Amino acid sequence: MACAAPSDTVPHRWQFCLQCADFELATIRARLNTTQAALNSIRIVVTVTLDKQPQPTLFFDYQISIADKALAKQLAWTPWQTQRVGFTDYLWQETCLECFIAPSTDSRYLEINAHPDGRYALYQFEHYRHPSTLPPPALIDPIQQTKAQIDWQPDTALDGTLTKAGYSYQRRFSLPLAVLFGADHAAHPARLHPCVILRFADSYLYFAPKHPMPPDFHDRQYWTAL
Repeated sequence: MACAAPSDTVPHRWQFCLQCADFELATIRARLNTTQAALNSIRIVVTVTLDKQPQPTLFFDYQISIADKALAKQLAWTPWQTQRVGFTDYLWQETCLECFIAPSTDSRYLEINAHPDGRYALYQFEHYRHPSTLPPPALIDPIQQTKAQIDWQPDTALDGTLTKAGYSYQRRFSLPLAVLFGADHAAHPARLHPCVILRFADSYLYFAPKHPMPPDFHDRQYWTAL
């Protein structure tokens, strides 16, 4: 669940503490030659902020720390590369920063995928995993009539910097509500579900505020109502 309710001073800021899905962890520990304590050292906090000026925009801040040095060395995390920025499908097959967004109480929803190196993708669904085509239908910017883009803030990027929390990683990007939801958008999304896939060698760990089992980021029963 969310780490805390929206603050009194910033009413449109939501913070989420992500939990690792308890799925095939024994196999993953063996593959990575690591311990449960090392896996437990992974901390992920995602902060989503709605800034209404100059236009309503959602800012997404992903902060990841890994206290265990040996595990951090196995993380597949590519440093920021400006030349890599662009729409790219199938990012969920790599380390991926994600967020699922329900613009209203109906069945429609959006999926954001962002790779640490600057690649990204935005998809739209009518209801649970539908359309089922792969890759899913791209979200179209209603103003530009092209594939929607995210706006990276690379000056905040961290790529395994050693801090008090351990080895720290950070990415931040934003999207105007008008691009996400069209001109007649609501004041803020109805539901949010930030999540992260971390790839270690050939193993994947899935993080979200809460999970079904097996993990399924598309299951909106586990999303946070705002």
